Amino acid sequence: MAKKTVLVIDDDEVLLSTIQPMLEKGGFSVVTENSGSGGFDAIRYSLPDLIILDTIMPEMDGIEFLGQLKSQVRTKNIPVIMLSADANAHNVSTCMALGAKYYMAKPFDRDKLVECVRKLVC
Repeated sequence: MAKKTVLVIDDDEVLLSTIQPMLEKGGFSVVTENSGSGGFDAIRYSLPDLIILDTIMPEMDGIEFLGQLKSQVRTKNIPVIMLSADANAHNVSTCMALGAKYYMAKPFDRDKLVECVRKLVC
């Protein structure tokens, strides 16, 4: 069985370098991008099985990215886990209404993140 691919989009390079090996150790293939536009470029190349998405990024924030992702037939069924330092009730409810499956606050529990990924793609 082929490895499931997780696309991680976050403007924090340190976070990307933390999440990537953690998920790879969990048996996933990981693609990282540091912007929403980079995320859409990666999706045009190959559809991931799941996306982990930061809400606060320059250019295009995660909420805008999520809205565009879920409005496209080709990408609307990709599960998304939102990851953010800003877990206010408005952002959480907006993301969940747009179709996010989970909203996790930073700093996050590594085991819980891997568990959420497994629940959504395995």
